[in-house]
Amino acid sequence: MHNPKWCLFYDVHTMPAVPDVGAGFDAEAFAERIRRCGVDYVVFHARCNLGMAYYNTNVGIRHPSLQYDMFGALSDALQKRGIALTAYINVGLSHEEALRHRDWSVLSPEGYTRVTVPVIPGSAVVVFEE
Repeated sequence: MHNPKWCLFYDVHTMPAVPDVGAGFDAEAFAERIRRCGVDYVVFHARCNLGMAYYNTNVGIRHPSLQYDMFGALSDALQKRGIALTAYINVGLSHEEALRHRDWSVLSPEGYTRVTVPVIPGSAVVVFEE
């Protein structure tokens, strides 16, 4: 593959309560618009920071209102057009895992949920949520 000249980066975070996620998404039309713009590389969310997966999975948590493999459909459509794709995947402890597994979180003295996510060996990012 050649070095990409034009890249689109999509950063989407969809709460679990949002209805009809992906219902109006036409992967073929989307990929065609991207191709016509001259884009040759796309970074698209496969699993967002809230813990929602946009593909079929037995390990993660697919968005509850998503009715199909949205990431897979986009992957197929882009591949037909020779457009490269990278999956944006949050690999840290997400909001959804913290809700489902409170024992994986730490409660701060102020009453916030403290989620410690390792970034590189010896360091961490701390996220506070109410």
